[in-house]
Amino acid sequence: MKFASVTPKKDAFENALEHIIRELPQSIQWSNDGHWICFRPEELRLPAQGWKIHLSVIPVEGAELLRRIAPVLTENDVQWKVVSSGLKLIETSNGSIPLPQTGKCVTIYARDEEQFLKLLELMHSCTSDLKGPAIPTDRAYLGSQCVFYRYGAFTDRFYHDRYSGAKVYAIQNPEGMLEEDRRTPGRYKPEWVNEPEELLRIQAMEKNQAASRHSDSNNNEFGIRNIRVRRVLKKSGKGGVFLISGTSYEQAVMKEAVYRMRVDGGGRSAHNYLDNEYRVLDLMKDTGLPQGRLICLVLKITAI
Repeated sequence: MKFASVTPKKDAFENALEHIIRELPQSIQWSNDGHWICFRPEELRLPAQGWKIHLSVIPVEGAELLRRIAPVLTENDVQWKVVSSGLKLIETSNGSIPLPQTGKCVTIYARDEEQFLKLLELMHSCTSDLKGPAIPTDRAYLGSQCVFYRYGAFTDRFYHDRYSGAKVYAIQNPEGMLEEDRRTPGRYKPEWVNEPEELLRIQAMEKNQAASRHSDSNNNEFGIRNIRVRRVLKKSGKGGVFLISGTSYEQAVMKEAVYRMRVDGGGRSAHNYLDNEYRVLDLMKDTGLPQGRLICLVLKITAI
């Protein structure tokens, strides 16, 4: 019996990666470690740490993202890396990887502050209509749904914890000592790093404009219902489960779904699936099942 050899079919994202590699100038080297494909200009020398730009995108827009950014990054002699396959791209936005890596499909290294500001604007301009899940460890640029940034290590600098012996990725502080390169939600830079003044000004303008667009406090369901989070039961890149209390109940479970996380081929995300769960529970509210009525009430807050 004869068996035909089967060649795995490449998706649009992987075809885009192959095109980039074929068109690379000789002055740019590339490598593949199995998870990341890295592009580095031969003459480029980067510092050990600094400002990094991360790009986030839903899988169906991954190939288009590469088509737009690759020529810009090549032209500006930038070192950058991208996940090495369509499957890896899906993993960045399905909640299955550690929170510090959630949403990160492209990393761009700026050699100095001037280039960092320039690249932020270039990436924002060429990805303005693209979108991806929020990156918890980063700050969004101008409210972008694709472009984020943080300060951190460029190289694998680390030390071992004195108690557990675990490897700790590190950056060097102004005193010349190594400290943990903390990749936790909301902390996009160490306290001793100053954000560029021009960037602070731009971000402040965007924050004021966003506040004026969302000034209606009547939509604050948490405030209206006096909801308080008592305990985090589960938390991942795609959302969380929390124990809460409110005006009408002493204890309830609330589910959270992160927008644009776990987007499938039909464009449905974790947000849509949670909304569907709410609608099912809403249909059960008159069945006499108290848990159905209770959870339905709470889910509506995060599902709308």
